[in-house]
Amino acid sequence: AVRVRPARGLAPFLGRLAASAAPARARVAQGRLRELAHESTLLHQELADRGVSPTLRKTGAIDVYLRAPRHGLAQLLSPRDLRTLEPRLAAVVGGTHHRDEWTLESRSYVSATLADAASHGAVVRFATHVERLDVHRDGAVEVVTALETIRAGHLVLAAGLASTALARQVGLHLPLRGGRGYVVDLAADGDLPRLPIRIKEHRIVVTPLADRVRVCGSIEFGNESRRVDLTRADALLAVATTVLPELAGRPVLDRWAGERPCTRDGIPVIGTSREVPSVSVATGHGMWGLILAPVTAQLISAPLLGGARSPSLDWLAPDRFAAVSPRPGARPPVSSAAQEDSGPADARH
Repeated sequence: AVRVRPARGLAPFLGRLAASAAPARARVAQGRLRELAHESTLLHQELADRGVSPTLRKTGAIDVYLRAPRHGLAQLLSPRDLRTLEPRLAAVVGGTHHRDEWTLESRSYVSATLADAASHGAVVRFATHVERLDVHRDGAVEVVTALETIRAGHLVLAAGLASTALARQVGLHLPLRGGRGYVVDLAADGDLPRLPIRIKEHRIVVTPLADRVRVCGSIEFGNESRRVDLTRADALLAVATTVLPELAGRPVLDRWAGERPCTRDGIPVIGTSREVPSVSVATGHGMWGLILAPVTAQLISAPLLGGARSPSLDWLAPDRFAAVSPRPGARPPVSSAAQEDSGPADARH
């Protein structure tokens, strides 16, 4: 499920990521992220009611194990019970059923969100290269492109991996690395699985969508500047067909890979910088990007629209990676103490 390729600056990044995964720290982080995920799910539902999230639906999901997990089988559903939920399952050891799970197709969500923004007056410009960012003494920010310079009172930086290089230009340190994931879309020929299935040992998810079956998973570090190796996508599909044999032989509609922007403490970067008050950052979500999209927007926009900034969210703040002492009384971050480490050699969005 995890692959690492040697790359400059990757070793210290992974060392700090491993330290942040210490059980006590991880429990706190997971609890806080789940709270945000619950709030974000409610916002996803509100967007769906407005027609902005057209593919959102409550599906439930099941987790399946191909071998006995370390915590044993006592709390797992039997293979017979699992096949009552999903008759297409092949032999598995056991699993769990999660009723309150929602499914959303990512590309349709992005397209609908862009269209909604444009309908409210946003100007969306594709294929526009940002050459640099400048912050002036009066606090204004200039975005310099090949064609023009755009001046604004506030900038929201949400450029995925490219956020590292852009943030550096305004004095912010964002230690991001790409966690490459793979997707295979299969034709919806014949019956579809009834609900999403997570193959736990391999961290692979099989999701039935309206017009296809999506198989996705894997995470690779150190690959940001390497060509995509789509044989990894085929490997995901090979595992998925052992659990759902009916997927074998279906036409492949698409295979693709993407770089998830990951932080060295496993926590997203969301909020306005205290060091550069005219810049907010929204990146570093790793595998939580689509889940936390609406709540991220709310956390970014509320203070900009006159709401109070919540000190309880300092654990998400972009300044937490700076080598400075925390403010007295501030809520301690989930991450360990941070020092400089090199970003990707070729950071791209």
